[in-house]
Amino acid sequence: MKTKRTTSNRNTLAVVTARPLLVALVIAALAGEPSAPLSWGAEHPKELPKGTAKPAVALEDVVKHIETYVKQASKDGAFKVEDKKAGKQLSLTLDRVHRERRSAVGPDLYFVCADFKGSDGKRYDLDFFVQGTSEANLRVLSDKTSVHKEDGKERYTWARDAKKGIWEQKPVGTKAKEHPAPEHP
Repeated sequence: MKTKRTTSNRNTLAVVTARPLLVALVIAALAGEPSAPLSWGAEHPKELPKGTAKPAVALEDVVKHIETYVKQASKDGAFKVEDKKAGKQLSLTLDRVHRERRSAVGPDLYFVCADFKGSDGKRYDLDFFVQGTSEANLRVLSDKTSVHKEDGKERYTWARDAKKGIWEQKPVGTKAKEHPAPEHP
């Protein structure tokens, strides 16, 4: 069998070509340096890195807040949201909030994903960000709410820029780019 030597993040890995290549790539990705500034795209933002302070709000409370927010913001049974890509307002009905797709992504900042049914017959997956230091002062960052999927087709992915400590939306199939200076406070 042939082998090829590659270097990644100061770690040297002998990669066996052929079938074991896939296994080696997975191992290399999992063994990557945690402080690396770039992260490959993910469908949704993940939890804060280990060693970060524990979130002040229980994630289940964040989910309940989104459910209440959608219910209270709905008029005539429809939750209205601007689809910036399509340039139109959507009339949606909440199907479910993904309890497996919720996470603390920053200090007092939480991510939640939810499925909706559209009045146009399509299914929409919306991404929400919620901010707050306690259950009593949670608020949805409505300007950050976005249509992630339309009828299952992903419009963007998420990549964490570890240097800036933020999650960024990226086109599907790309990775975060390193910026020389932080763009956000």
